[in-house]
Amino acid sequence: MKLFRLMTRYPIAAALFLVLAPATPSRADDFAQRIRHISPDGQFAMLVSYDEELNKEFVGSEMDTPDKIAPEAMKQVDLVALPSKKIVTNLRDVEALDGNTNIALIWSPDSKWFAFYSGHTRTGDTEVYRRSGSEFVLALQTDDAQLKSEKGLKGAVVKNDYVRPIRWTKPGILILRHHMIFRGDKGDATFELTAGVDPKSDKFLILARKRIRSKTENN
Repeated sequence: MKLFRLMTRYPIAAALFLVLAPATPSRADDFAQRIRHISPDGQFAMLVSYDEELNKEFVGSEMDTPDKIAPEAMKQVDLVALPSKKIVTNLRDVEALDGNTNIALIWSPDSKWFAFYSGHTRTGDTEVYRRSGSEFVLALQTDDAQLKSEKGLKGAVVKNDYVRPIRWTKPGILILRHHMIFRGDKGDATFELTAGVDPKSDKFLILARKRIRSKTENN
């Protein structure tokens, strides 16, 4: 109340106070943080912000995995510069993390590319980012139409659909695995995808696919 009276009596001073007062911390600043998946050159990493108390409830006494972060506790996932931890790219915020999100990140050998996987109960997609100066820009998102027209699957309705990054064979060439489970008695199908830069368009695309012997996979 005393502060309110002073601010009312001295409006100019009140305005200066509001301008110079420290900013309210962002939501991610309120949570614990852990570094994951450092790039080969040591300049970047994935930073996971999470609710520490909630994580303890889900991880409990799993002493063999003391650094485990339960999906239910995740609040934000960013790509950050090291050692400053300055956010370069926001990968997932609290609205996109629904409590059962599994994540993974794979770097290319030259640290100029990374593939980020986000999987849920019935779906999982991969985003590929390409370095541009000091930033990383989205080069491919695997939920687009080019993944929905696999040959020989006409009439089958997809129930579960996952596209995971497997490995970088070299900078700019990524192997992915696309696994689909169909409704009814239609079974499942798995494809190995090769993604890279198309020399004609200079875009990062799915360049080749081949069907492989399928087996049931978890998300």
